[in-house]
Amino acid sequence: MTTRTPGDLQKQRTPRWVRGKWALRLLMAAAVSFGLIATLWLLLSPSPALAQDTAPTTPTLLEVRNEAGALQPALVLTLRNNCHDPTVTTVTNPASYPILLDLAPGDCLLALAPQRFVTTTKEFHPFPAFAPFGATGNIAYVTVNTNWTVGTDGALISPTVSSPGLPILLTTRADAPLVLFNLVISLEWDAHEALELAVFANALSAFGADLFDASNGQMTLGRALIVAGAEHWRDADFQIMAGNDVWPNADVGGIVSNVTQLGNGIGFRPGHLRVGRGWDGNSANQGLWSQPTGARTLVHEFGHYGLALFDEYLGLAPDGTDFSSYCTISPSDPGYAADWASLMSYQYKANEFALRRDGNPMQWTGRCRQTIQFQMYHLSDWETLASRFGDTNSRRAGRSKCR
Repeated sequence: MTTRTPGDLQKQRTPRWVRGKWALRLLMAAAVSFGLIATLWLLLSPSPALAQDTAPTTPTLLEVRNEAGALQPALVLTLRNNCHDPTVTTVTNPASYPILLDLAPGDCLLALAPQRFVTTTKEFHPFPAFAPFGATGNIAYVTVNTNWTVGTDGALISPTVSSPGLPILLTTRADAPLVLFNLVISLEWDAHEALELAVFANALSAFGADLFDASNGQMTLGRALIVAGAEHWRDADFQIMAGNDVWPNADVGGIVSNVTQLGNGIGFRPGHLRVGRGWDGNSANQGLWSQPTGARTLVHEFGHYGLALFDEYLGLAPDGTDFSSYCTISPSDPGYAADWASLMSYQYKANEFALRRDGNPMQWTGRCRQTIQFQMYHLSDWETLASRFGDTNSRRAGRSKCR
């Protein structure tokens, strides 16, 4: 896997998806306070259903700059009704300034300034929305700096238009990063019914929301392509098996492009995340992936595949046998809830990554040191993510969201 930084802006023609493919044009589903989910749809290719809007607007000059005041090439999204309306009204790839946008009172303005493109050897992974910024070829994920914050209550806070027509400045910040994953999902069977495909589209929306929540607003699903009939099977990130007896599993670090070995001797090789048609927490014979049990299981398995985290419900004895060691406490404990760690231990209740911090048993206990995750890295989940994705902002990484 290699990285690219934005260079000269390039134009790339949006691909036309052939018959049999389901192109999911999805930026992210952002989980915010009190369970409210604001879905932000990114227009990755022409779509009149998303582009049309009848609200009265006013031409408005807009600039995007970083904290040092330098102009930033950025993807700008405009959403109605203070980010609560999932309809994208304006999407633009500004290659030069000034930018003139048609804005209305109450429009929510989101700026995504690309910082890093990580490529993959898996085919069929274009990211057209970021092609004008240099994201050519196959892209595993994009890291951007944003102009919004996630409040202490978990709410998404971004600039809102109050006086259309007056110049607007959006400021992207290094302490507001977002990793956007670009995934291919392949169904092993021929799925001809739109309703059947929609189940997996809804599952990915829920998956993106839960990942956004677990990462404190720093990771989510950026783009997904769903195909059927085992199309792109070898290049798929998620392989959805036809059988109803498949236990969810994933290759740890399988998102890498080539065999990779870390300094501590841990090695990864390209792989996949594999699940069956359904999952209810106990059986693959029933349970929709779009339900909380299914979506959270996808996040747990993606923790292995995409984030290279190991399980936190088992430890390994010197003789190689395993033993139970839940991080942070046993799922049977009546106090165990969603704001406890760790989703790499028991995702059906917990939706937080573990953070080694003394005095906070909801985030870290002695049991966490006995898990495979800590035995492999000698790091907590958050420490592993910081070392892997380069986010050293401990304040954001350590914040526990209120609900």
